[in-house]
Amino acid sequence: MKTQHIIVDFSLRLYVFAREKSRKGAKTQRPALSRAVSIFRFLAFGFMLSAVAGCSDDFLEYPQKYPTRRSDVALYFTPSTGYYEHTVTIPGLGNRAYSVGMCPKWLTFKYLKGNFANDVAVLKFTVQNVPASFAPGTYESELSLTVEDFGVFKIPVYFTNE
Repeated sequence: MKTQHIIVDFSLRLYVFAREKSRKGAKTQRPALSRAVSIFRFLAFGFMLSAVAGCSDDFLEYPQKYPTRRSDVALYFTPSTGYYEHTVTIPGLGNRAYSVGMCPKWLTFKYLKGNFANDVAVLKFTVQNVPASFAPGTYESELSLTVEDFGVFKIPVYFTNE
């Protein structure tokens, strides 16, 4: 809300400044140019006012209201894993919608959105498109789920290329 007041105050000051400027120079300006400038100022003021009415700062409260939580269970994969189902359980969650927010490129999800039913959701995905440039070793990443009215739930993911 504070941002909206600042923008409105700024746009009003800009409008007053431009109006005073046009009055001082009105004797030297041509009437058509003056009319075009007035129309432009009116449209700019209307645009700023409508933009302010549509602004919301609710997104700033999201990280404070819904903290990020991490899973105690990690997922481990190899190039030969193929299709995989993982059950995610978050006690006390109930029935809520989720969406996959971030995941490694080599995981292809069957569904990017789903629902928790009685604290449980089943993620279904396939390990594919593993970059050929992966040298032998273990790589760490994470899978994040954005859960409705809960926040972000992150699951550690490890990929071992032998």
